[in-house]
Amino acid sequence: MTGRSSFIWNHNSCWLDTSLELLFVALSQDSGDFEEACMKLQDNPLLTRVIKFFKQWMVAQNQKTEMKVIKKLSNNRNAFRKWLSNNKIADSTEDGFNVLWSWLFEITRAESSDERYLAHLYFERLEASLQICRANTSGIKNAQHMQIGRSPRCRIYADLTLTDFESCLNGQVQHWVTSRTDTRITTITNQQCYNCFRTVDGDVLCDGNNFKVDIWIAIPVILIFNVDDQCLLANPPKEWNFPKEIHPITGTGAVEKHGIIYDMVGRSFFDHSKKHFTGRYVIKSKVYHSDGMRGGLSAEVQNITVDEALYGSQIQLPDGCQISSAIYRLHGGIVAQEQFFKIQLQHLKQEYSIQLSGSLNLHTTSFFEYIGKELALIPEEERPWASDNLKRITLEYTQAIPISGNGTDTFTGTMGRSRRIVFDSESESSQPDTSIPTAIDLHADEEHASEVDELRSEYNDLPSIEVLEVKPRNLVQENNYAQIGLKPVSLLLNVEIDDIVDELWNDLKGRRSTCLGRWTLSTEVQSFEDIIEDFEKVPITKETEDILHSHISIFQSLLDFDPLISEYDSFKNIPAAVYTYQMLTTSKKNRRYHYVPGTIGHYGDLTAYERAEIAHWFFCNIPGANIRSHVSKWLLKVPYAHAVTIYIASKYFTKFPSGQNSIEAAWEYQVYKFPLVYSGVDVEKECLHAFERRLFECSARAGRAGSGVWGLNVGPLQDHWNPYSNIPHDWSDENFEAHESDLEIGPNYKDE
Repeated sequence: MTGRSSFIWNHNSCWLDTSLELLFVALSQDSGDFEEACMKLQDNPLLTRVIKFFKQWMVAQNQKTEMKVIKKLSNNRNAFRKWLSNNKIADSTEDGFNVLWSWLFEITRAESSDERYLAHLYFERLEASLQICRANTSGIKNAQHMQIGRSPRCRIYADLTLTDFESCLNGQVQHWVTSRTDTRITTITNQQCYNCFRTVDGDVLCDGNNFKVDIWIAIPVILIFNVDDQCLLANPPKEWNFPKEIHPITGTGAVEKHGIIYDMVGRSFFDHSKKHFTGRYVIKSKVYHSDGMRGGLSAEVQNITVDEALYGSQIQLPDGCQISSAIYRLHGGIVAQEQFFKIQLQHLKQEYSIQLSGSLNLHTTSFFEYIGKELALIPEEERPWASDNLKRITLEYTQAIPISGNGTDTFTGTMGRSRRIVFDSESESSQPDTSIPTAIDLHADEEHASEVDELRSEYNDLPSIEVLEVKPRNLVQENNYAQIGLKPVSLLLNVEIDDIVDELWNDLKGRRSTCLGRWTLSTEVQSFEDIIEDFEKVPITKETEDILHSHISIFQSLLDFDPLISEYDSFKNIPAAVYTYQMLTTSKKNRRYHYVPGTIGHYGDLTAYERAEIAHWFFCNIPGANIRSHVSKWLLKVPYAHAVTIYIASKYFTKFPSGQNSIEAAWEYQVYKFPLVYSGVDVEKECLHAFERRLFECSARAGRAGSGVWGLNVGPLQDHWNPYSNIPHDWSDENFEAHESDLEIGPNYKDE
């Protein structure tokens, strides 16, 4: 029997054997492309370990005999599996069962930074998430309001569901992909519409048609399709049609023009009766079947064509098996990936007036902004229907109507105290629908305002702390909706004492029966200084671009400024430069006063995000500033300080005394105003830190409950969150060993 060396099955290793072999075949088609994508990886992140494993695989192929190759590969697989277990990426028990690609999903999600961004996108796609609510008209110009995700969303799985099967011409994978890459608004608004996203306690505040869409703006090099169990268990089973090639961009001449094509690498299969994964793939027109139970050799499949083995919906399946996934590789690798990204950004701008700010490439994170004139941004404080988390991750724009009657007023997105903002898209209508809020008047509802004052008074009379009282309590919510004329919501919320759960310290059963929602750990919350240091993660707004763009030549001339050698007369009109000359004179007169020449420590009361945004703009737009090793030459020095001065002069000039020169007044403001940053101990953060340590500590002190057992009897943590991937080193005892039985998934576990 001829074949290719692979792994020997060991303690239910089929899920890892199959996924590793299919991935190796895909990556080995151009291993240099993958290594180039991972060039920026540092500090031994998780993906580096994957690269190391595949390099070991290539080395193992050089063993003299076939059996030595198989043994070497199997040993490497066992070591890799142990590493996955130690890092809590996969099931730590030898006979535990794992979803085929879940380990890759966990690795790509666990490490997120700009240095690793391109490597992640080798397996993940980027989506632009839009919700467009409009009346029965067409086009973006007729949208009542639109909600967009602040930044692109990363996704690794392409999940093919039973619902998708019916809507995609009975399982046409090409159709499924096209429906997600097609940016045309006419295509999107022909799809199913939903209720408006503006809801309060289930009540919809608008009767417009809401169209939801997640447009693929960047595609992975390695594209993995996962077939949902509902398709496999349907009677008869729903067989998806996986073609030999997938074209992300369709239309007449699209393939010839762009050449962006996916080629199938292989498929995985699952035998429900044996709970066993196998794989099948093609290399140089030969089909191989991967099954570790057959002695570690992926056998060449005889008497079958490639088309019959892999392509289409009616292939010849292995006995007792059904298709569980398919894996494709993008022609051209990261070059084609970048080309698709640029094409989609152009379409997104043309169709929706949405663009990415900052560096428009796949090497760093970017953020969306609307640049059209038809819609205006709604400030966060004026979106009471949105939760705090939704405000954090989305932006909302509305179509406004001038209130002066002369057609000259424009809506800036800011609601004044007495301003009326009309949301109804039919501006010509003299009879607006009174069943929905068509206008907002911040002084219109005196009755609700008095109720709020009454509730505040009641709240102030409540005891501040009653920890020992074991009975239901009424928690008073401030009514954020009544004050702007929207439908009142329930003001009182009963919270039963039994619904409050502590850290379940040493409670193995309790933790196994409790799922956790995902949140940002206190150890991951950025400080004021961290935000400024990571300035490239903060988006650049059009407002900042407009303020600073005309001063590029001045900023560039300041890059070489040095108060020790630069002529005073050349920089006497730059307040920050004058300040450095003054500080040098002061330090010479008083030797106890130490000053580092050229440094500036005054930036007014700007927030950390404003300061980081200015730094990001400077980095992207000033020639010579966009090299990381050169950042120290301008950040927190005269070039950057002068950019802050100009920013303050333009944005905060209304706060200056009348009659003063704007630059001089801005510098004075910059020197004498200070941000509201508390430099002492953040008690709330310290308390959260202590609480989170008790939740996730892995040590003998934490006992059997401290070994990553949350939810094992009921289901995964929210979004398959793995909180243990980023916990501080001192929360984990390397000598602590968990009981294997404690880490087994319970019979009622549901991965939904």
